[in-house]
Amino acid sequence: MPLSIFSSHSSPSPTQSIELRFVALKPKVSAALKECGELKTLLPQFIEFLKDGTNVCHSEHVAHFLMGKIDAHQLPQRLHALGETFNSHEHQSVKTELYELVATHRHDSGIMGFFFGQAEPPEKTIAKLEWLNAHLYEKPDSNSALLTSSAAEGRRPETVVPQVRGVQDSATLQAPAFMLQAPAFMLPAHAQTLDPRPQASEHNRLPETGWCARAKNKDPAVTEVWMEQSRTVEILPGQKAEVFTASLAGCTAVAVLSKHSNGTRSVTLSHYMPTSKPAQLSELDHALNTKSHATANPEVQHEIYVITPGDLVQDHEGKWSMRARDAAHIAAVNKTVQTRLPEIQVKVLSYGNAEDTGKSTAFILSIPSETEKPVRYSGMHYGACGF
Repeated sequence: MPLSIFSSHSSPSPTQSIELRFVALKPKVSAALKECGELKTLLPQFIEFLKDGTNVCHSEHVAHFLMGKIDAHQLPQRLHALGETFNSHEHQSVKTELYELVATHRHDSGIMGFFFGQAEPPEKTIAKLEWLNAHLYEKPDSNSALLTSSAAEGRRPETVVPQVRGVQDSATLQAPAFMLQAPAFMLPAHAQTLDPRPQASEHNRLPETGWCARAKNKDPAVTEVWMEQSRTVEILPGQKAEVFTASLAGCTAVAVLSKHSNGTRSVTLSHYMPTSKPAQLSELDHALNTKSHATANPEVQHEIYVITPGDLVQDHEGKWSMRARDAAHIAAVNKTVQTRLPEIQVKVLSYGNAEDTGKSTAFILSIPSETEKPVRYSGMHYGACGF
């Protein structure tokens, strides 16, 4: 039987939900949050940043940092130093509880919303952070009006069961976590259908397994592409490399791969926010016009991938698939590509907001040292490129 997707219009608001969860914390835990000076310094500055002009588009990155999903250097540049003050191991217990608070109300679309996760509107994230910031300064015996009224009525305050990050095996969860669906002019990418449950892969634990650390320590074999950035890497025969971008969270990445007759592989990877589509198209056109990709040379093989947000849709047979959300931008990417490579069809990898299923929000290209072995991609999707 197909799963039903439903929304509850009577569910508590984000601030009501976070209040319920905050009240349910043990006194020792809530005291630890209130005594964390770094958190008290960080929260108001994060809120001020998000309310400043167009910075609101970074709300997901701020939320993911507070939930421990990304590291400080993956925050917007202006917040790097501030985030570093909260990165030390001594704050791990605070981060654990902070995850549950910030994650509150991020799964409000029934079982599919819980299972695949859901991006949160910026105004909801800001409202929760403002509530939490205000309540960090309350005395331990006056957590909230809810606690007071509950005690007066002689009952315990309601406990909100935390949404767990791992998902147990269930015969009712039939929809694959990521499936590819593209307009007619696009070819399906060579990727296997994934089990929706968390996978035991090193890529699924980005950045904790050290990919970002290797890039930060200038490992020559690892190249990180940051948000609002495009980078090109050339890999000679006998060399191997990893090129990756993390924390997509609603952004779009475009990967251009080229293999030259002498075995050299060239990779251009870009990562741009939804508000920067023209810049991404301009960078793509520029990359295709360079010697690295040599689009005028018929001996050079090319593949182009678009990694973009998608929505889960159900067909008339009850089967689920992921459909690219912004077909217009994908069409614009395809048009830009075909201006120089008319025989090439872009390949689309649509992703859901799956941060809470245990999978990474990264896209990694692994280029082997052996030129006869294919370039592979991983992270949210797994597969091999055509060369």
